[in-house]
Amino acid sequence: MKVTLYTTKYCPYSLRARIALAEKKMSMDVVEAGDLAPEKLKKISPNGIFPVLKEKDYSINNRKALLIYIDERFPAPGLLPSLVNERIKIRLSLEKIDNEWYPVLDQIRKNKTDHEKLAVLFKDLKESFLTIEKAFSEFDYFISSSFTLADCYVAALIICLEAEGFVIDETFGAMHDYKKRVFARDSVKKANLKGNANESLLKTLRAHR
Repeated sequence: MKVTLYTTKYCPYSLRARIALAEKKMSMDVVEAGDLAPEKLKKISPNGIFPVLKEKDYSINNRKALLIYIDERFPAPGLLPSLVNERIKIRLSLEKIDNEWYPVLDQIRKNKTDHEKLAVLFKDLKESFLTIEKAFSEFDYFISSSFTLADCYVAALIICLEAEGFVIDETFGAMHDYKKRVFARDSVKKANLKGNANESLLKTLRAHR
């Protein structure tokens, strides 16, 4: 089975969907929305929201529902824990990442020419990460012993943050070690802009800035 994922550049929502699909070892065509004619673009996403996942005659572009759909539609390997309490914990973490961390990425992009504002955003975000260092150190993955949807969210966020100059280095402690583990996964390595498994996404992002 093959699916088509319509994406936009520098988009963490697109990246996390690509990582999740790669974890499922799904065959997929990745289409850059910017390469499409306006009429085609309107047909694929009337509300202009991306990414859009298309499978045969069905398509979905609700960003919060998309990864849940991927996990339930393509069940193996599962990206949510089997135990109910653990699954709830991961799903709550998805809300936190979406509501608290992703908006900071938007602010960084909006203020990239305001160095003073950018410094404050960087400082506050680093402090936010350090206050929950245990979430990156207690298990191999984010609050879990196995790779989950939360890691798809966090990995995509880290990739985009580093492309904006916010580098997760050794001063981030356990989060830096976590980044190295996650970036070593094939799914993250393969989730690059053009679908070339031999090309680093981070290098590609920086080359297109």
